[in-house]
Amino acid sequence: MEWTDSAIDDVSTLLADQVIDGNPVLQAITSFAIAGQIRDRTEWRLSEPERLEDGRYTLTATLAAPISVRLLIIERSYEVTAEFFLTIDAQKSEVVEWHLYPGSFGAEEIVNPS
Repeated sequence: MEWTDSAIDDVSTLLADQVIDGNPVLQAITSFAIAGQIRDRTEWRLSEPERLEDGRYTLTATLAAPISVRLLIIERSYEVTAEFFLTIDAQKSEVVEWHLYPGSFGAEEIVNPS
């Protein structure tokens, strides 16, 4: 599994927990539906890489995606953002470590989506 798949799963779970409070079954269903939207709608922004030792680099990847939640009586739209810290091995051309920056997840409700 690529780091982006895991990152999207983490973000969809965080948003589902925020939207559906206290019902694990609805949270799981919502998280699954949201993950698909995030995969389709995400815009990734990357910071300038910073060189480390041994051909490794670090950078920040920012996820931004407009998401609509429609489940039973809930219909809301959000602009979801999250920042991820990445360590990249340039020789292997792969992300070798990543994590969500603490406190970087945001889900701003869009009151009147157009």
